[in-house]
Amino acid sequence: WHWLKHDTGAWDGPVEDWETSHKIKYMKYLKGNDVVVTAGGNQGLYSRLYAKYFKNVYVFEPDPLNFHCLVLNNQNERIIKMNCGLGSVSTFLTLVRPVHDNTGINQFINQPGNIPVLPLDHFNFPKVDLLQLDVEGFEYSVLLGGMKTIQRFKPVIALERAHRPDILGLLNSLGYEIKEESKMDTIFVCKY
Repeated sequence: WHWLKHDTGAWDGPVEDWETSHKIKYMKYLKGNDVVVTAGGNQGLYSRLYAKYFKNVYVFEPDPLNFHCLVLNNQNERIIKMNCGLGSVSTFLTLVRPVHDNTGINQFINQPGNIPVLPLDHFNFPKVDLLQLDVEGFEYSVLLGGMKTIQRFKPVIALERAHRPDILGLLNSLGYEIKEESKMDTIFVCKY
């Protein structure tokens, strides 16, 4: 693995469940395994895992240093790597790094910056089976920017931070219900 030397936080937690809980949790709810879209790709642990189970992996990581490692760790043409964030509108925002030793908790702030942010709907995916977001509080914005994609494909949605009234209300209005929860994320499946 190519990993930022100073980072331990983004490695310690995910590496333990990398080969076990995540592959089991998501797979049992999927209707297909053609496309996964994952945002907050960090340095590439999960995108590499997803490539074992999905035909195409679209991974978004806005932080340039994380993205560099993600590319080195994911030398697979089925993993399509995007060095940008996802949000509700096309813009440029500021990304802040709250701590030095955990690159997995970088966050966007609503302030003009130099990191490109695009709506998920901008990409016009041919199919989405799983939408997995680990975007440190930016989930609602990403979901708003992906409404057409979500309504069209009704993917399984896995969110790290799901228990906010705005997120629960939005997903409920789209027919989604919680199927499973863990310390890492909440899995939503569309009832229709």
